[in-house]
Amino acid sequence: MNPMAGAIGARLVMLADITPDPRFHCSFPHDIPALEASVARSGIINPVWLIPSEEGFKLVGGFRRYRAAAKAGLEKIPALILEGADEYTLLLLQGEENNHTRGLNLVEKAILMRSAHASFRRTHEEVIDTLFPVMGLERSMVVHDTISRVAEYGPQTQALIASSGMGAKQAALLAQFVAEERELAAGWLTNQRMGLNRCARILEALLDIRVNQGLGAAEVIDEMEKATPQDWDATRRADHIFHTLIKKGKPVLAGMERDFGDALAALLLPAQVRIRPPKNFEGRHLEVTILADRVDSLVAAIAALWKVDRERLEKLFKWI
Repeated sequence: MNPMAGAIGARLVMLADITPDPRFHCSFPHDIPALEASVARSGIINPVWLIPSEEGFKLVGGFRRYRAAAKAGLEKIPALILEGADEYTLLLLQGEENNHTRGLNLVEKAILMRSAHASFRRTHEEVIDTLFPVMGLERSMVVHDTISRVAEYGPQTQALIASSGMGAKQAALLAQFVAEERELAAGWLTNQRMGLNRCARILEALLDIRVNQGLGAAEVIDEMEKATPQDWDATRRADHIFHTLIKKGKPVLAGMERDFGDALAALLLPAQVRIRPPKNFEGRHLEVTILADRVDSLVAAIAALWKVDRERLEKLFKWI
């Protein structure tokens, strides 16, 4: 059957006659300020998708536009009426349209998967064969199981996944936390505005600390907050928290820093010569800075570096 058979084209429909069908709803987050401002200013441009019902019409596509229209106080919106359409195929089509036009985040993909199973009674194999391609997912049962868990996570965890752009690999880390701890860590990371890479690294560190040091997420988060001044700006706080937590998760870093400091002190360089390793020793390059306010001090600093023997300099690179 052609899923669009019986479509009668776009026409204005009273908002009061439309009832959202939760089986098709996957938008997360639900509200987008930019879209709401656009709809309030210019109305709905792209028609929503409706199917006839006894009470009027059911909304099967365009939930964010519908909510924005309701907030803007619109009485009528343009809609595409679809009659005689296969409903599961409509789910696939609206998932494909959303993924193509704006990109579905992992939470939305998880919600669509849950709906395909619970509302449309599709098996795991059917979902992998039909829904995964339109969502751009690898056809894998491991990926299926990982993403399925996301639909059951709490609001803080889902918000973190959506805002950071997590994929299945990063989301798998969250499955290793118990629900309460997962929500706490997710809410904290969201407040710190950590990017995707830092979120994943911090989650890994929290898990390592729990296994190796016996400390739960709440204890570690409390320690990080106490060690970071509240009056610092958001960027500085996030940077400090990240590097402090990574060091705590890898005690070997403390030894590396100590060895590097001892090797640097042994060089007996003047104060205007500063040598730093990459943060957390992630990289292969030292940063050498010479502070000079005149030519004489610059020459003296360079001469001091030149006099250091190679063997002592090589000790600075022990981490590589």
